[in-house]
Amino acid sequence: MASDKFYREAARRTHRTLGSYLVQWAWMNGVDCVVIGRADYMRFVGLQVAPRSRMPSSRIEWLKDDLASVFPYAKPMWQKGRKWSRIFLSRQELPASVFKGIESVDRRLRQLADVGVTGAAVVLPTEKVVVEAMARVASGIEDFQEAPWAK
Repeated sequence: MASDKFYREAARRTHRTLGSYLVQWAWMNGVDCVVIGRADYMRFVGLQVAPRSRMPSSRIEWLKDDLASVFPYAKPMWQKGRKWSRIFLSRQELPASVFKGIESVDRRLRQLADVGVTGAAVVLPTEKVVVEAMARVASGIEDFQEAPWAK
């Protein structure tokens, strides 16, 4: 039981780091919705899961809960076999009509733009790169425009 609590707290810390990065990324790129792919998320949080295996869905629920204060709307996309492929995180409400049927991320982003929700897919660096960049910006060593979220 204690190990479950420790694991959850570690995930919360990592998700808060991710959320801080995504807020900066969204701000610098002028969007309200960010899309994270499964492989990027897995690399960021340091999980090694075989390509055909499933990550517990609780992990996605944790991510949604941990980022709800900055991205109150979230829509995970699932592949066959209940394996998630990406998640849309947004500061604006995500209309259900955009998520019907099988569509590409680009198509869904265009549909969101049509209803006034700007969005973009994010390629995540590693957590180490994010933490280092945030420390450089917070200490004044680096400008916001030079950080990874501005690229």
